[in-house]
Amino acid sequence: MHIVEHTSTRLVLQKRRSMMAVIMALFTLLSTLTLVSITLQGLGRLDTFDLMDWVGWIMWLLVALFLIGFGSLALNASLRGTRCTFNRVTETVTLQQPRGWSMQTIELSLYAVSHLAVEKNDEVRVFGLFLALRDGRRLPLATASIHDEDQVITLRQIVRQFLQGTHRP
Repeated sequence: MHIVEHTSTRLVLQKRRSMMAVIMALFTLLSTLTLVSITLQGLGRLDTFDLMDWVGWIMWLLVALFLIGFGSLALNASLRGTRCTFNRVTETVTLQQPRGWSMQTIELSLYAVSHLAVEKNDEVRVFGLFLALRDGRRLPLATASIHDEDQVITLRQIVRQFLQGTHRP
């Protein structure tokens, strides 16, 4: 996550995956070209199809449509990303995350947040960032590469200072 805004009254964290968006755009484009190719090749030979050819052609069309849908959802999620806004004026924390084609917004009291929890997963070599709430719940924010440990520690300190009321932009 990156700090987008850091003032005495607001702290905004955001995580967008621009490289993943490029990859998913290419994936979706290739899936679309595959769908067009399968459709055009099948349309030219419709009169020669037997039952199994029909089933196979329809199955390939469905697979290509599924891949296009999956790619476009992943592209949408990568472009929109996650945004977490801590606001002292309204005393709220607003978490916006992509859910399907829309954005899910969770608004909490600033005082409901205990801290920014960081968990290290050595198997997949990432850190998990969570909002730890006072009632014991944890809301996932983002993942960060194991190589970004310094950035994760700095981010945790900045959030801690903001929640405690000490401001050092």
